[in-house]
Amino acid sequence: MTDSQEQPGADRPAVNPNFSEVLKNRDRIYAYIVSMLPAHQDAEDVFQETCLVLWEKIDRFDSERPFLPWAFAVARNEVRSFIRKNSSGRTFFSDDLLQSIADAMEVRTNDSSHRRTALEHCLSRLRDEQRELLMDAYAGKRTKRTIAADRNVTLEALYMQLHRLRRTLLKCMNQNLATDSQ
Repeated sequence: MTDSQEQPGADRPAVNPNFSEVLKNRDRIYAYIVSMLPAHQDAEDVFQETCLVLWEKIDRFDSERPFLPWAFAVARNEVRSFIRKNSSGRTFFSDDLLQSIADAMEVRTNDSSHRRTALEHCLSRLRDEQRELLMDAYAGKRTKRTIAADRNVTLEALYMQLHRLRRTLLKCMNQNLATDSQ
């Protein structure tokens, strides 16, 4: 490479690796904001502002601590700021109700995270062909009839296999979550 040629992106600052947490959790952050704002467009605007603030303040985030509570605090502040700026003639939730909603969403998000971890653990305990069947049946674009034909089983037998796998996963998850809560 000559001096006159530049490497693409060489003049851009490096992206803080913590910002990947914003991208990974964007749906949760958006859901958190939607839970506090009645109008979809308002939630969209606040979500955009929240992402900008998170981008600007990502260097202040302590990566030794959980990301979502910090991101939720930023989002909650952006919701409050939006309500203050736009409150004339419009009805919004009170600060106490906003705080109650925010607290409930944080608990729900933590619970969802535990359930996801338990599911991943339980899926890892299944045999490869069982995991493949679940992925084919629930994440694929093929019909159950096609899957049954490809596996040389009746449709009813396929549904029974899926039922047993779901029951096995549920039992494993319940045990896993019960152990975590003790």
